[in-house]
This record gives sequence, structure tokens and C-alpha cells, in this order.
Amino acid sequence: MPAATLVNRTFANHVIRDLIGAGGIAEVFRAVHVDDQRSVAALKIMRPERGAEPRHVRDFEHEFALLKQLQHPGIPSAKRAGELDGRPCMLIGFFPGRTLAAEVAGGSVDRSPRTFVQVVDVVAHLHGLGIVHNDLKLENILHDADTGRLGVVDFGNAREPIKTSLFRRFLPKPKTVFGSVTYIAPELTAGHQPTFASDVYALGICAFQLFAGSLPFAARATQRVRKSAAPIRAIREHLPQLSAGAAKAIDACLDPRPMARPRDAGELRSAIAEMESMGAAAMTRRVHAQGQSPNRNSALQKR
Repeated sequence: MPAATLVNRTFANHVIRDLIGAGGIAEVFRAVHVDDQRSVAALKIMRPERGAEPRHVRDFEHEFALLKQLQHPGIPSAKRAGELDGRPCMLIGFFPGRTLAAEVAGGSVDRSPRTFVQVVDVVAHLHGLGIVHNDLKLENILHDADTGRLGVVDFGNAREPIKTSLFRRFLPKPKTVFGSVTYIAPELTAGHQPTFASDVYALGICAFQLFAGSLPFAARATQRVRKSAAPIRAIREHLPQLSAGAAKAIDACLDPRPMARPRDAGELRSAIAEMESMGAAAMTRRVHAQGQSPNRNSALQKR
């Protein structure tokens, strides 16, 4: 069913207004409450061609159940789940604004280190509850430029990490690697399971995209660099006022060896605590002085 045919339909006392996002599994619409137009929610509905695949339906149900457990201002709240025209759907909290990917591409991103700290805060909350997001990328981070509020969305791939044990080596390797190629940690492409460390790797990529407007390695050399210990660009090349400790932690996020990265987002958050008080002005001057375009290499793969 075309997205346009869902506009003005009603679900859980909310009227569907417009399409605000779409991926390979689901579409997301803005919806307003029938009695209060100021009360806005997001309706995520599975694509009709995906509804016949039990695995996707289970993942969809798992996502809603997970959101019900996660109470954080930077994570969408779970409101109601059900079906619309036979398609699984869920009504969740709405985050206004644009994705950080769109802001980087348009040159309007807030390059303040506080932006990155907010992202790490949300992921640290997840890791503290034993949850791996497993699809962190700028396209899944929404930012309201008016309020500065930031939200991490799309928990369709989120899961609890498999505990390290002797049994783990006998588990079959995943047949499919989920996520966007730019942000996927090297061990995932080698068939290992997602962990806090693979989320931390994605956070390192996000840091370079935000502060440099580019990747920490040449795009054509991505796979070669990720599978080796070859040197990459240092974050202090783009944020020279950052302390050695915080810079070391961000650079370590991109180490090809998972055990050499910060253990989880909580450990990374502690290492970069000073960034919360840093402004954006010096960062912006640095990027412009290097003659870098803010949208360089920022056309990121959509899921």
C-alpha cells in the first residue's frame, strides 16, 4: 500500500499526517492526537512486503517490547502496538528536528562536542541495561536545533550481547550483517556477534563525521584499514583543544581490536566528560581553516 494512502487514517486516537522516514523494513509517519493537535507521536509501520516474513515480525514486536523497558529522554517512549490494514505498527514518542546525517550534509550541524556527549549518554544508558543498539549512525540520531534535544531511534536491530564463553565459539556465525557499512565494526564483517565494543566503534565513526565532516580513513581503503592495525587520522587533528585523555579514548573507539576499545559507552562517557563544557566556535574555525566542506563524504548508506 502506498504511503500516501495511510495519510489521514487513524490509529490509537492519532491521525496519520505525513511520511517522515522510511527504511527497508518499515516506514515512519508523524501522527497527531485527535483531541490535541499539539500532541505528536511517531507511527512506525512495517512495509507490506515484510509482513509475510516471521523473522521481521518477531523483530518488530521485540523492538516495541524493548522500548517499553527503556526510560530515557533520548529514547522514544513506547505508546501502543497493533496492526493497521494487517501491517504491524507501533505508536512511539516523536522527536522533532532533522537527523545528524542531514545536518552534516547540509552544513548546519552543531559541531559542539556537547552534541557527541549527548549521543554517548544515550548509548551509555543502553549499555548499562545490557542492550546493544547494533545500528548506530548519524541517520538514526535526531536533533532539534531549537531546543538542542537529541534522540537515538530505530531499535530494530537492538539486542542483548551473547556472553563470552566456551560455548560461544560453537555458535553459527550470522549469515547477515545488519547495519550500514560505514559504521560496521571489523569483527562484525568477520562474522562475530554484536557487542558493546561494536557500538563503541560506531560512536567513533560518528565523532569523526561530526567534528571533521569526513571519515577517519579514506573511503576506498575502508575494509583494508578496518581489518588491520594501520594508523588512522587522530581526532585531535580536528579538535586540537581536546585533552590527551579524551582524544585517546575517541581514537581507541576505532581500534580494529574490540578489546582495545573502551569497554562500553559508559567508560567512553567518563573519558570524554570534559567535552560537555566545550563550545562549537573553535571547532567550526578549525574545519573551515582546513578548507573542508562540512558535507564531505557524508552521503551515508540508508538502511
